[in-house]
Amino acid sequence: MTVDNTLLQGEETFVSPNQIVLGVGAVEETGERASQYGETALLVASEQIYDVHGETVRSVLESAGLDVVVYDDVRPDPTVENIEAAHDTWERGDCDVIVTLGGGSSIDTGKGVGILAANDGDIRDFGVDRAGYEGVPNRTPPIVAVNTTAGTGSEATRSVVVSDESTSTKFLIVSRNVVPTVAVEDPELTVSLPQSHTAFTGIDALTHAVEAYTSVKSYALSDEYAERAIERISRSLPAAWANGGNIEARTEMLLGQLQAGQAFTNSSVALVHGMARPLGAQLHLPHGSRTACCCRTSSTSRLWRHRRSTRKSPVSSMRPTGRSPIAKPQMRRAMPFMTSAKT
Repeated sequence: MTVDNTLLQGEETFVSPNQIVLGVGAVEETGERASQYGETALLVASEQIYDVHGETVRSVLESAGLDVVVYDDVRPDPTVENIEAAHDTWERGDCDVIVTLGGGSSIDTGKGVGILAANDGDIRDFGVDRAGYEGVPNRTPPIVAVNTTAGTGSEATRSVVVSDESTSTKFLIVSRNVVPTVAVEDPELTVSLPQSHTAFTGIDALTHAVEAYTSVKSYALSDEYAERAIERISRSLPAAWANGGNIEARTEMLLGQLQAGQAFTNSSVALVHGMARPLGAQLHLPHGSRTACCCRTSSTSRLWRHRRSTRKSPVSSMRPTGRSPIAKPQMRRAMPFMTSAKT
């Protein structure tokens, strides 16, 4: 078979978790997967998430023969100090494998722990502003990411976003050496998400897919994932928002946001996420609400007007379907900042 190499621009190797476990009851496989990599697991979660799902996951890990050390102080925007504290817990527990429970904040904290466990230096040393892209020399210990949102797609990406409170900024780490080893996607862990979180995380996932598709770094394989993600999320997000207990819609959202994460980590995000990062550092809004706000102030907000010159785009068929009141308080807080940023 002859392969047209012009289709394979960008990545020579498609970046993705080694294993993906998707479906109702997937969380029950967490122990079996994690136990392949050692005897002691660091379980990373926020206190809120741990209170809901933590004992379930801990029990699954212990049933597989793992000793479990818990770090349950993950913050919504993981800080340098947050990651350092979690790493201290890792070292004291003499852990072998990292199990994250939650959305992007928990996963990014776990990735940060892995970076410090496998490399010398301050976590700031690995940001793209200092080390460039692919600036993490050594692979993290195995990370098993149990996802509870749909979502950031962080369980499939080579990105870590860290808040530096000393400068009131956020910095980005990008390396294939931080991609989780296993992604666990159980829709039953997402049914308790409130409507606001369902909307914000879903919009974030849709933005990932659209930006990956329209990026100048996109190529044939990333486009395949982005197209499927756009179609899946635009179809299932309204249903998941309207009825949080709709398992089919929740499953579709988990798969869609995973595909979106795979798409953008092999392509790139763009203006919306570029604007959302400083907005988060200044106002500490949830990430999904920031991307929703920034979509309103960028050309990407007019998704239905996007066209690709080479082929029909799934984005071009999208139409606005009405307005949701969910984002209004966040929009009111963010718009003065966005106006000043634009001027």
